[in-house]
Amino acid sequence: MTTPQPPIVKWNDPNTVPEVELGTEKLYWIAVKNPKGVHVFTAHYQNRPITTDEAGNPNGECDEWALTSPDGDYVKSVGWVDCKSHSEFDDYYEQLEFNKDYKLLGWAEYQAPEFTGVTV
Repeated sequence: MTTPQPPIVKWNDPNTVPEVELGTEKLYWIAVKNPKGVHVFTAHYQNRPITTDEAGNPNGECDEWALTSPDGDYVKSVGWVDCKSHSEFDDYYEQLEFNKDYKLLGWAEYQAPEFTGVTV
């Protein structure tokens, strides 16, 4: 029996950002390095800015996609985020902050691996 091979991942430069349609988000693989080593996991890249009118007030365009705080205020979210779950309220996003101790090494298109484990 042949063992399935994992898909080949094409990593992108960490100084580039994925093309994500305005008002949406997309799931990717990211590789990060911290003092404990290199880790690969999924993260979303969000392109959910707050668009404003000439006076600097949020306009209705972003009503369709903008995230809001528990107080109902718009939250700008453009960049890498991790989706978190909580048993007492809705899922939420946490911005990923990269620095000298938590460095983004690259990102890649997400392709879910084929499940080949337990068979009935």
